[in-house]
Amino acid sequence: MWPALGFLGVAVVATVVAVVLGSHRSSGSKTVVATGNSVTLGPGAASGTVPTVATGTLPTAPEPTVSGPTRTTPAPKPKPIPGALAEWPAGKSGYTVVLESVPTSAGRAFAVTRAKRARTAGLSSVGVLDSSNYSSFHPGYFVVFSGIYGSPGDASQAVGTAHARGFRDAYEKQVTR
Repeated sequence: MWPALGFLGVAVVATVVAVVLGSHRSSGSKTVVATGNSVTLGPGAASGTVPTVATGTLPTAPEPTVSGPTRTTPAPKPKPIPGALAEWPAGKSGYTVVLESVPTSAGRAFAVTRAKRARTAGLSSVGVLDSSNYSSFHPGYFVVFSGIYGSPGDASQAVGTAHARGFRDAYEKQVTR
């Protein structure tokens, strides 16, 4: 509620400033008051006459410009849920350690169970990919992976850790969409 009231206050101040500045800038226009002609008041009005007022070109008030606070800092990323599997970043290519490839006929639930086993063994950033969504994999498998790396060298070093943690068939692989 306070930001909305603050914005309203800024809008009112900006409008007043625009009107005041507009009236000072229009010093070239003139207002003419006719004193010779008058208008008779209608029935029920007090007797007398009201002078007519003729005007020249009236100034146009400039459009008010209101600038409010702008959010320059990005929204914070949500914290990962403890125990959740890693997801490969959308649209990103990179390298990973393939721990196991499970045929899709065995089901995603089986691949998730295998990924949780890898996480329990101490491997980091463990997740499951559907190989059909990545051009660098043969389609028809759920790929249990560990790590998201920017270079093949980093992924190769992680292969040794996977072997030491009981995943003897682990290997480094490039992941591309």
